[in-house]
Order: sequence, then structure tokens, then C-alpha cells
Amino acid sequence: MSKPEEPHNPLRVIINLESVTPDSSLWASYLDASVLYITQQWPRMLHDHSFDSFRKGYDLDLRRRYEEGGRYLFFFFLESETKHRIGFVNLYTTIQPSIQGPDPRPCLNIAEFTIDRPYRRKGIGRSCVEVIRSKAVELGCRSLVAEVDSDLPQAIAFWTSTMGPAVHTSERHRFQIDL
Repeated sequence: MSKPEEPHNPLRVIINLESVTPDSSLWASYLDASVLYITQQWPRMLHDHSFDSFRKGYDLDLRRRYEEGGRYLFFFFLESETKHRIGFVNLYTTIQPSIQGPDPRPCLNIAEFTIDRPYRRKGIGRSCVEVIRSKAVELGCRSLVAEVDSDLPQAIAFWTSTMGPAVHTSERHRFQIDL
């Protein structure tokens, strides 16, 4: 008797990270994606700025933060016959004694995270968070943290489904996974 063929699972995905640095050829694309994401999520950021002036200021700010150390910028790629860029993440490490107690290992914080619309609600975002979690372990971090503004209910729902209930709520919801 032959073994039944395994069904094709179109949602079985492999997510790859590609590091972005200020010197890399991906910097301008990363900056454009970041600025578009920020200005769509928080349009008030453009209140006193044109899009171009905000982009220029954010470029300088992100370069400075990167050069200070502990900042990790990545594009997510969906591995298939060809590589498809599906989103990005901006991560940074902090030591937070008031939260961590005596544990000297850093927390890996998610500053910005987005998955392009065609790839949402397919489990891909959750897979990307697992890739970030693996990166946090690789970096020797003790926890993974995401904070979300209270006025972003879809983001709160995503992080709750991915990381569990918020450990702190007020103007921002704080989600944390201990590693």
C-alpha cells in the first residue's frame, strides 16, 4: 500500500533577513519604506514638515542611531523561486534594569515592523516575528519587546496574537517575550 501524498501547503514559507546599513545599496530603499510607513501610521509627523524634509531628517537620525550601536535594520524576504521583499524591521537593544533586575543581557526592541499588504493575514507576519526572535537569541538578548500606540487596534491585535497579552498598557501597549 502506498503512502498518501502530502498535501501542498502554500503557507509554508521561509523568511530571510537581509541586513541594511547606511553604506549598503539597500539604504535608500529601506529609508523610503520606513518614511512611508511612519508617515502613513502617524500622519502628524508631517504636520510641520514636507515629506522630503521629514525624509532628510529621518535619514540623519537613523544614521546617527545606527552609528551609536545596537541598531539592526533588516528587510524581510520571502524565499521562493525569486526573492520577494515583503516588509522590514528596525530593531535596537537596551539594558533595562528596572524591568530586568540584575540580568545584564539586553532586550531586543522592535521600533518599526511592517509586512506589505499582499502578505498580511497569511501567517507570514508571525513567521517574521519568529525570525526576529531567533535573531534576539543569536544576539544574546534576554527578551523581545514591542510597544504599540493605543490608537492602533490592528497592530495591538497582531502583537497580542503573536506575543500574548500586553504586559503594560497606557498610551502604549508593551508586549514582551522572555527568551
